[in-house]
This record gives sequence, C-alpha cells and structure tokens, in this order.
Amino acid sequence: MFNININSFKDKKRNLRVSGNVILDTDQKASNNELMVSLKVCLDDNSTLKVYALSTTQELKYSIESDSKIKNIKKIVDMIGSDLPGQFWYYDAIDMSYAELKSVYGWLKYNNLSAAYKNLYVKAVVNDLKYTYDTLLKAIDTKTTILVFKNGVLNIYPKDAYTYGAYLDKSWLNIDFTQNEIPLNLYLDFTAKLDKNILSLLKRYSIELPFIQTKGKLKTDLYLNINLSKEEVQTRGEFFTKNAQIHYLGLDINLYNVKVLLNNKDVTINNMQARYEDNIISASSNVDMRFDASNQKGILDFKLDSVYIKDIDTKLDKTPLYLSYIIDPKQDIIKAKESRWITKNKKIKIAKAEIPFKLETSSLKISQAPFSIENIADGITSGEVYLKPFKVDLDIDILSLKYNGVKFEKPNINLNINYKNKLEVLSKKDLTFEVLGHKYLFENFNFDIYDNNPGWLGGSMPG
Repeated sequence: MFNININSFKDKKRNLRVSGNVILDTDQKASNNELMVSLKVCLDDNSTLKVYALSTTQELKYSIESDSKIKNIKKIVDMIGSDLPGQFWYYDAIDMSYAELKSVYGWLKYNNLSAAYKNLYVKAVVNDLKYTYDTLLKAIDTKTTILVFKNGVLNIYPKDAYTYGAYLDKSWLNIDFTQNEIPLNLYLDFTAKLDKNILSLLKRYSIELPFIQTKGKLKTDLYLNINLSKEEVQTRGEFFTKNAQIHYLGLDINLYNVKVLLNNKDVTINNMQARYEDNIISASSNVDMRFDASNQKGILDFKLDSVYIKDIDTKLDKTPLYLSYIIDPKQDIIKAKESRWITKNKKIKIAKAEIPFKLETSSLKISQAPFSIENIADGITSGEVYLKPFKVDLDIDILSLKYNGVKFEKPNINLNINYKNKLEVLSKKDLTFEVLGHKYLFENFNFDIYDNNPGWLGGSMPG
C-alpha cells in the first residue's frame, strides 16, 4: 500500500489548488488494485471542495462535499467531466450569485465513459438565479432555486420566481439529456394577466390568441414539452378566471367563469359568460369557442340572452338569439339566425343572415338582409355597422307599408338610416304617400331622433 501525501499542487490550466492523500492498495490478493483519494480542492473564487474517490481498474466511485458559497459552477462541472451533454444548460443558461452544494456523488465505468452522467447525482441550492430556458425569452428570476441532476435529467425547482412580472408559484422545468432529441419540459403555474408580455411568451411557441386581457387575473396551469433539437413544441393546459375583461373586436368585454383549455394549437372555451355595455348598447351572452392557433381559424358561438340599444329603445323580444362568429384569415363572417326585436312597443323580425366582418375597422357589411315590422312594414336592408365607435349607415328598401291609414304611393321606398350619437332618417328622393285618402309629398325628407326626442332636420311639404 502506497500513501502519497500532497501538501500543495496547483493546476494552472484550471486555476485550482489541491492538497490531500492518494492511497494505492497493491494487495495481490485483491482482484483489482484500488486507488483511494481524499483531496481538498480550492477554487479561484475562494470556495473549497472536498473530493473523495475510490477507483479500481474497472470503475470509479466519487463524492464531493462543500460548505462554501460557490460562485462558479462551471469549475465543478469541468471537474466531473467537461464532455457532459447539453453544456449550454448549465454553462450559459445559469447566471447566479452563488450556489450551495447539498450532495454530489456518482460512479462510472472506464469502458463506458459516455454514460457517466447517467450515474451522477447532484443536489444544489442556487441563490439569485436568472435561468434562461429560451434565448428569445426573458429569463426566470428566482430568489432561491433547487437544482437536482439525477439519471441524466436536470430538474429545476424555482422558489420566489418571476418572469414577465408574473409570480411563478409552483412552476418547474426539467431537461432530459438521455434522449437523442433533448426535450425540455416546462410547467408554468402562475396567476397573471394575458397582457402583451404573456401573449408574446405564448406566441414564441406559435400560440397566438386573438384577444388581449385588460382587467382581472388569470390562473394559469400550462405544460410545454419543447424539443430543443428541432424547436418543436407540444402544449397542454388551462386558464381560469372568475372575473376579467378582454379587448376583442374593438370592444371591452367583461367575462365571468372563464375556463380556457389548450391542447397544442387548439383553444377551447365552454359556456363562458360575457357582458358588454357602453352608453349606446348593452348585451349579455353565453359563449363557446373553438380556435386553431396554427391556422388562425375558429368559431365563437353566442347565445345572446339580452341586447338593448339605448338611444332607440330597442331590445331583443324573444331570446336567446343564436349567433356565430367565424374566424378566418381570408374573411371573418358573422352568422345570425332569425331574431325578433321590440322597439316602441312595435315588433320587428329580422331574417337569418351571413355578414362579413372587417376586424381592422370593427365593421359589419350587411348585404340584402330582409326584415319585417309586425303589421306595419316589410323590407330589405344593406349597408355597414361599425362597432367601435358605434355608427350605422344603412340603406332601407321598404317593400310594403301599412300603418294607421298611411300608405305610400310608390311600390317601394328607399331610405337611408344613419346613426352617430343620434338616429337620422333621410331620403334623397321625394316621398309621396296617402293618409286617409289624402295625398302628401315630402321633398328632401330628413328626420332625426336624439335622446328619444324626434325632430325635423329638413324637408318640406309643398302646398
């Protein structure tokens, strides 16, 4: 048995100072000669490691201990083996103040050195860690983080962690270096807002949602499996809020009891409650949504239980009104089933219609939509409706009219209806009608209703 005592040895290449004992057991009765090592290693950041090893001609077993605050984790990695796979994830991805080693041990076979990392166990606590799991996204900032490397898998458990201003609560990630195509598994557990920061995070993985959240908090449980070799992503998870507001279609819509399910690029919402109100209109509805983020196509199904247009005192007469919003990059379309309304105690029926919607201007383009006012008039309307700000520009063809002895002389009448803070009805053509057998002519007909008060803006009735 030989005992080699090392008082002091300096490795200039790696800037290490080593002292300790190396013991070689050459007992001929033993099947393998044994080499035992007990060393003290001083790193250039003044931290100290105690290294213990037992080697035979076939394998090496080792452990490392330290009570120091280690500021350079790369030194330890180089000691264990600089040929470990995925070096970015423990070399460049980690920015920290210092680490504390809790446990390091492992073993390796000399005839299979490439598998040594699979038999390595490391547990460390890292302080003030900034971990970059994606170079195109902001790092995860943590006060303390537990790192566990076991069976070739790096597990990261952040504590007091934030990213994009969101507290990450029980979030974690792991990276499996045993696979040919290295997968990163990320679990995000946080309560935040689907603002531009969180939406940009989702967009990084090709998940583009067609709205932005402006009020409220959203509970998020999201799993991402990222193929680091091919940058392919699989996602699943859910978002939940009891009360929130989103900006969508140019409108600020209040949402209640929302549960959004995400399966890769498929977004599903069932039985969401939505309400909208401004100084012109109020509405409430149950909403179901199916959306494919890969091609930006989807459908929102609305079951409207109330709609009230304030200035003209008009509301849904029979509910619900079923309406579908078709999302398509080529052309969004709104499909509405037949609906019944009531205004000033008069009942109106509007036939089912398919209406193109222009998202850029939040406008509907109506083409040939039939309507009926009970026991008064039938007609067809076309034109445009702008949602934000609310404006109306409609052409009305009245095909028949019968009201309290009033009837028009011509078979149909062309009117234009404008709404912008007030309702205005006008006709570019002269209107000739009969009341109780007497004929009347209106030139430049122009009539408005403002704050429910009717008044003439222009027009004349020649004598």
